Amino acid sequence: MSEQAPVRGLSRWALAMVLVAVLVLLLVLGRRDGGDDGAGATAGVAEGLSEGLSEGPPAAAPVPSDDAFCAGYRRLAAAQGQHLAQPGETGAQELAAAAADLVATGVPASMSPLVRTGYRIEISGVYDSLGDTLPGDAVPGALEDDGRATSVSGVVGAFGDWLAQYCPAR
Repeated sequence: MSEQAPVRGLSRWALAMVLVAVLVLLLVLGRRDGGDDGAGATAGVAEGLSEGLSEGPPAAAPVPSDDAFCAGYRRLAAAQGQHLAQPGETGAQELAAAAADLVATGVPASMSPLVRTGYRIEISGVYDSLGDTLPGDAVPGALEDDGRATSVSGVVGAFGDWLAQYCPAR
């Protein structure tokens, strides 16, 4: 059937959008205030890992290959899925390690400033969900927040499109 190629492309796109949606969901859930029953385990891990996460990338951030970045992103997505499926200290520690390693990896040259900004929003959501803050210089080349409440849907979508193109589902 001639529809197989678009369906295959759609499935990669759909996987990327699911990953984007999960990360955005973590961003939203991580910013909720109040007494969350699951917050205790994550908060305890965040306190213990705060130093390692807050260090950010080295002064001269590396420029990894697309494949190296994608491998780190896949590890992050797997750790995030595991943490969501079975919340607890071990899952939070693995998620924190995967996030710190991905930030330390740097961003590939193929990422435009819009894509980098979308990635920064997503990885910031992961840090927020663990009770930490992503350093402002963690994603070199990302656009700065202009403080005018500009819509982020375009940059998150740009990162999702980049994932679909450069990090196809395996």
